[in-house]
This record gives sequence, structure tokens and C-alpha cells, in this order.
Amino acid sequence: MQIRLYNSSNNNHIALRFAEVTSRQLVMPFMLSKPVTQLRMQIVQKIGSVETILAQEYYRHTGFRLTNVVLDGSTLKIYANGSIIRTVTVTPVTVNRLELTGGAKKLLVDEMFVAPQAATADDIETWYNLDQQFLDENEIIAHEGAGANLLIDKFGIRATRKADNVETFRVDTETGDAFFKGDITGASGTFADGQVAIGDVSGKPWGSGVLPSGTPGIWGDQAGLYLRGYPKIVAFGSLSDEGVLELPPDVTGNPIMQLSLSQIVVPEIGTTILANYVYNPEARTFKVQGKIIALSPPRTLPGIGSQGNQLNGYTHTVPSTADEGGIYGRKMNTVTIKAGFGAPSSATCVLKVYTNCEFGGDGKPVESEWKIQHFFLLDRGVGGGYSGYWPLLTLNLPQVYGEDTRYALRFIDDSKVAFYTSKTWVESIEYRENTFYDIEGAEVGPTDPSRIELSYIVFEQG
Repeated sequence: MQIRLYNSSNNNHIALRFAEVTSRQLVMPFMLSKPVTQLRMQIVQKIGSVETILAQEYYRHTGFRLTNVVLDGSTLKIYANGSIIRTVTVTPVTVNRLELTGGAKKLLVDEMFVAPQAATADDIETWYNLDQQFLDENEIIAHEGAGANLLIDKFGIRATRKADNVETFRVDTETGDAFFKGDITGASGTFADGQVAIGDVSGKPWGSGVLPSGTPGIWGDQAGLYLRGYPKIVAFGSLSDEGVLELPPDVTGNPIMQLSLSQIVVPEIGTTILANYVYNPEARTFKVQGKIIALSPPRTLPGIGSQGNQLNGYTHTVPSTADEGGIYGRKMNTVTIKAGFGAPSSATCVLKVYTNCEFGGDGKPVESEWKIQHFFLLDRGVGGGYSGYWPLLTLNLPQVYGEDTRYALRFIDDSKVAFYTSKTWVESIEYRENTFYDIEGAEVGPTDPSRIELSYIVFEQG
């Protein structure tokens, strides 16, 4: 049996060999003893093709002995049971491998340990006096591979990729955490007591059957895919107008509903669908609302002609009369406005358009609720006068489900002139009202059921 300190690049080595030797001792001139078997220890060094025996002697092996080999530069020391038994001079070698080969029937090597530095005599005496199982207190195992370095110690397991010095694998014994970074081609596994599988998911239940052989993917049994920042479908189906959807109890993020028509609407009407929903966060419910809306024929409101000198501007509010409900507004869905201007030299023509859908107890628009919708603007420098029309303006006004939403309009001239008069005017105002229909094309009121089926998908974003 031999222990060899080896240099794999040039095959140079230092070996500590143990061999059984049987001999007879002379008892009397005419008598020999019975055969005696002993262990012989040899210290051998090989440099190139030359192997030299540096020392040899018999090695007592009664019971277990702590044997230490210490190589420090050109000095090799052999210790037995804490005491030095041989010191030899060797040719210094670089050792990158330790080999334990061969064997003997009466020799058992146990609890072998390689220290990262040359031990002192005090170290060896301390180890011997422990008189117990010999263990490395740090328990360090290090291995250098072609692609990575592996280290195992009391803190855990760590693997570092050589190419970029990135730690690709770690198991932390203090926190219990673990992670992996790198290529896991061909890897498969199950998690959460088999409820989730990643990799080869062949044979997993799917619909009324199972997934075919060779199916890669992520599979879950009553499981969800949660990607923070990305939407996840949590509910889908269809509801009629005024239908209420109660969300599943596991929806804890921010729910968003998307609606679409799931029935064919009567095509002769030439209509659009007003579909929306109301979310109640306390009840965790969506109330779906849907109506068919057709636009009435164009109706008109009075415009305003040129006001002459615009130094003081003007304000024009329509309608100026109340409807049958006492409201100074009209049921408007879309409004088309044709406005004109006349601008002398060094003048700026400005006409502002406002809307208002809030009315007070007297039926008139609430002054604080006017909303600017558009600027008509013409900036005229020094030169001849110029007049004409701005491009037609069409406003699509927001609608409130279940209500005949009424609007009032206001025009404010804010023109500026240096020496001459400038002017703006509103040539015409056309608007269309909402008309509601059910799924069969019959006209209904704004709060009557339409029997429209709306498909919905609810997303949750974490």
C-alpha cells in the first residue's frame, strides 16, 4: 500500500510505501524462530525516470497509529502517534494530486485528512492527544474542475463558474436558502407536493385526457401562474346587462375587466354598443352594464354671427331655452361645429369651446363645471386682412350608462387686435341624440333591459 504525493504534469512524486515482510530470527546457532511478519516503511522519490529510496525501516503496527506525513519544501517528516520517527531531504515538487493505492491484509487506513498547509509538531501532538475520532473543524472540501470551482464547508455548498467568476449554485446552511444560475437543459421536477411540474410534463392530466409524450412546459393542478407586473386571467364568461360577477376569493391583486359583445346585434340599426362596468372593491364584485345606442338624425342649436369689434370679446351659451324637463341642455352624443374668423393685420383670433353636463336646481349649467374642449386659433402677422373658416370640429361626448346625458355648450371669444377690428363667429352647431334599443331592435328607455350578452375576461395584476 502506498500514499503518493503526485505532480500530474510531469509524473514526479514522493511515495510513502508500506509492505509486509516475513523473516526468521536466529534463536540459537542451530535454531530459527517461527516466521515473523512485519511492516516495512519506505520513503521513495521519483524525478523523471529515476526512482530513489530515501529511507526505509520497520514500522510497528500493533493497534491503530496516527501517522502524519508533512511535506514542507525540501523536508519530509513522518510522525507516528504524535512523535517524529523520520526526517528526510527531498527534491522539492509541486503536488496537485494525492493517491492512495495498493493494500495489505493487516493494514487499514481510516479517517484520512489533507491539510491546506504544513502542520507543525504542536499541531500533530494536539491531534494525537485528542484520542477521539479525527475531524476537520472547518470541514472544507474544495475541488477545481474544468468549468467551475466547488467549495463545501460549514457555511454550505458553493459553485463558481470559471468563465466569468459568477457563483452559479449555493446552498446556505445558515439561512436554509438555495439558488441556481445557469443552463438546466434536460432538467425536470415537481414542486408543492406534486401540484406543480416543470420540464417534461408528459402524462399530466389535461382536459379529458393527458398530455402526450415529450411535452415540455409548466403544469399545475389547480395552480396559477403569477408573474408580477403581468396580467393573469382570473375569471371569464358572459353576463347580460345589469349582471353581477363576484370575484374568486384568491384574487388579491388589482382586477381589470375587459368586455366584448357575444351576440349578433340587429344590423339594420347601424348602432354602436355602450358597454362598461362598475367595480365595488369592498364587495369584490363587478356590475356589467350594456346598451345598444343609435344616433338620432342631426339636430341644431343657434350659432352666433360676427360681433364686429372684438376688443371686448363675447360669450355665447347654448341652448338658451330649457327642454321638457326644465334643463338648459340637450341629449348629446356627438357635436359638429363650424366656426369662422376675420383677421386684419397684426391680429390674433381665438375662439374657445366649453362643455358642461352638470345642472343645478334651476336647470341651468353649474358655472364651476365648464370643461374646455377646444381652441380655435389664428395668429395673423403684419400684412393684408384674411377671413375664412376653421376646419369642422366634431366632439364625441362621454355618456353615463342608464342616463340621458345632457350637455350645454359655451363659446368664448378671446381675440386680440392692434389697430383694426377682428371677428369670429359660429356658423352652425349640429348634434345627435342617443336612442337605445334592445337586442331585437326595439327602442327602449335608458334604464330598460337590453338582453344583450356581454363576454368578459377579468385580469389580475400583482
